[in-house]
Amino acid sequence: MNHTKKSRKLLLVATTLMIIAMASVLTVYATVLFGPFTGGTVTVGGVSSGSISYSGTNDVGATWTSTLSAATGADWFAMLEITGGYHGSATVTFQLQQNTGSGWSNFGTAFTTGTITLSGSSQNIYASSDGTITGNKNWGTGLTGAAYQIIVTVNSA
Repeated sequence: MNHTKKSRKLLLVATTLMIIAMASVLTVYATVLFGPFTGGTVTVGGVSSGSISYSGTNDVGATWTSTLSAATGADWFAMLEITGGYHGSATVTFQLQQNTGSGWSNFGTAFTTGTITLSGSSQNIYASSDGTITGNKNWGTGLTGAAYQIIVTVNSA
């Protein structure tokens, strides 16, 4: 009888450990199944907002718009309009993208400014070595008929 009680206790302990182990495996599986989760963008001390505008003329007084229609091979330029946020040294990378019909794909080599100073308030940045309009990159050179856009990344320096 003593042997039977020990066997039952051993069976109960083994069953309990098996249930705990299975529950742990199920919990880990559920975590992997339902995660990871990606949240929205968090801006901490960064550029609060901005937009990219285009013009067929590289001039401060030119009309800069959010869209532009240009003939094949025509000149066109881009400008990043920052409305505030980060104050300090930064580099700005401009990347041309082409619409492939199934989405946007990087096209050609990105252009990165040298280290520039962001004012923390409204400011226009151009694809030139110092971020000014002088030397602003002509994105239209050598392009064929397609839809293009510029994406911009601002990195603290």
